[in-house]
Amino acid sequence: MRNVGDVGFTAGLTEKIGLAVSYQNQIYDYEQDSGPNNRSAMLDGWSTWEAGRSVQVVAGNPGVVGYKYGIVEHTHEKAIFVPESLLPVSNDVRDINSHYLFAGVEHSFNRSCSSMRGLAP
Repeated sequence: MRNVGDVGFTAGLTEKIGLAVSYQNQIYDYEQDSGPNNRSAMLDGWSTWEAGRSVQVVAGNPGVVGYKYGIVEHTHEKAIFVPESLLPVSNDVRDINSHYLFAGVEHSFNRSCSSMRGLAP
């Protein structure tokens, strides 16, 4: 089972400056609980991403600056076995918190084609 929820908000603060905020949550629940390193032990969990970005138009091209924060948490109670380790690895060791900063410039070549350039996660 996989469940995804996503919500976003965009606002124009001024004529040339805007703000966008979004939130996404995903839940994974596999039905394979038997055997070592089964799918449930490896992949059951949830993740959430929160992102905010600001857009400012300079010389006709929108510039984008933003921040993204992410969490991945494994929820299965069984540890997994890694060939390089002599001991089982618990799921809380595999949990991740991520921080991303990004910037870029958006340019429209024509009405049906546009390109985003810059650093992105």
